Amino acid sequence: MTNQASQAIIGIDTGQKGGICVMIDGKVARLVELTEEFPLQQMVACLWGYASAIDEIEIVYEKPNGFMSKKASWWAGYYEATCLSFGEWAQQFHALSDTTTVRIRAVRPQEWQGKLFTTTPRGMKTKRRAELEVRRLMPEVNTKHDGLIDACLIAFYGRMTMPPRLKLD
Repeated sequence: MTNQASQAIIGIDTGQKGGICVMIDGKVARLVELTEEFPLQQMVACLWGYASAIDEIEIVYEKPNGFMSKKASWWAGYYEATCLSFGEWAQQFHALSDTTTVRIRAVRPQEWQGKLFTTTPRGMKTKRRAELEVRRLMPEVNTKHDGLIDACLIAFYGRMTMPPRLKLD
């Protein structure tokens, strides 16, 4: 283990206007709005600067529901493939180090929302609930971008639900 940051959780909101949240040891370290052209390159670049200082990486991405329009389904599939490619890249990159653990997992929107949307009224629209919950759980996050808000909450959910053998605190 290094003396620097030892754990990264990368929350990825897949979708046409998605986002990435990198949490290092429980604190938001970086937010990146995903673009349509180069999402994998953005994900790799996002992690690259932290890679030498991280011992454990948990990548949690949103796996959308099956009830979507054709266009939304295409984007969901595209970004899921991108997330899986990113996970494979991260595994290969860190294969050189026997001290790094890399895991990737998908989470459905209802799963992370059900765990985190505990203080907002049920009748409220999902986007507004997400905005209020990110303000409550991560007051340091200052964004109105839907993809970044969801990415932050996905990362927070990932930290809450990590397998015990990966928890460092």
